Amino acid sequence: MTKFFLSLHVLAAVLAIGPVTVAASMFPKFWRRAQADPGDATARTVLATLHRICRVYAAIGLAVPLLGFATASSLGVLGSAWLIVSIVLTTVAGGVLLLLILPGQQNALEALGVPDGHLGAEGAASGVPSAGARTAEEAAAGRPATEGAAAEAAVGVGAVEAVPGPETTGARAPAHETAPAPEAQAPARETRAPAPEAASARGRGPGARTAAGLAMSTGVFNLLWATVTVLMIVRPGSTTGA
Repeated sequence: MTKFFLSLHVLAAVLAIGPVTVAASMFPKFWRRAQADPGDATARTVLATLHRICRVYAAIGLAVPLLGFATASSLGVLGSAWLIVSIVLTTVAGGVLLLLILPGQQNALEALGVPDGHLGAEGAASGVPSAGARTAEEAAAGRPATEGAAAEAAVGVGAVEAVPGPETTGARAPAHETAPAPEAQAPARETRAPAPEAASARGRGPGARTAAGLAMSTGVFNLLWATVTVLMIVRPGSTTGA
């Protein structure tokens, strides 16, 4: 039974803790990328996937300490100093993951408009395509966004000119009196997407601090698990020859 529990313990550690360490380490990089380019749908998708990996495999990782206790009980080393240190380090690593890494990732996703780690952007929930999606659709149609706006303005002017004036029959109202100038419509369109300067400022502000905090928490988590792994290998009585 000792070899059986030990095998399960090692497999659970590799298959559960390994994906968490890799996904959590990649999260800050894609968070910086999403902050630098708010219209990058790929970065949002990757961030949501990485957070889901961390969340799911963290739950699966609960089997690691349980199988560790079963293995230690089978070996008769429950009172050993190295095992007590390993238990303490494992508890601290779990606290870092549950209290710092996962909530930090969740806050980062909510700041990008991807709540609860679901795939998609804010436009998908509201049914309104984002600025990047509108630009892609217009490019696929073979016309720039300004051309579509000019066409809409021309249609509006033609419709106004076809309506008889209120004072004289058969007279057409001047286009410049009934339809707003294209310059007046421009500011409303410009407010749909944030200015590049504002996006870059966000990337240097709270977003950068969030990425740095997540990177630091992930580094501590990885270091703790590396220490536990070394203790498992070089423990007193180990058959590895160390």
